[in-house]
Amino acid sequence: VPIEFVTNEAVNEEMDYSLVRATTTATSLDAEQDRDDELKRTKTAQQTKIAGLDRRVKKLEKKQSTQENIVQDEGIEDVSEEEVVEVVTTAKMIIDIIFNDAQVTIAIADIPISVVKIIVTT
Repeated sequence: VPIEFVTNEAVNEEMDYSLVRATTTATSLDAEQDRDDELKRTKTAQQTKIAGLDRRVKKLEKKQSTQENIVQDEGIEDVSEEEVVEVVTTAKMIIDIIFNDAQVTIAIADIPISVVKIIVTT
């Protein structure tokens, strides 16, 4: 009977080890999936923000164009025209910055984990 007990114990240990390995692998895959999901949510949020800013810029550009036409029609200069130009320019710069950041985030998200290396600079 002692031999049978030792055999059962060895089998149980092997099964426990296999179960731990499977659980660790599953947890690791879940964590990677969570990270991928978070990157997708971030990418979607950034695209939504870019689209909103793009609409705002187009609206401001249209407003600026309309005001320029009114000023040309009336033959007078409007001080607020400068403000509109400044706002449109600022909004365009913001969109460019956000778009560039989004492209970097997307590029980083597309890098396979196995390719990433730690680079230490001194």
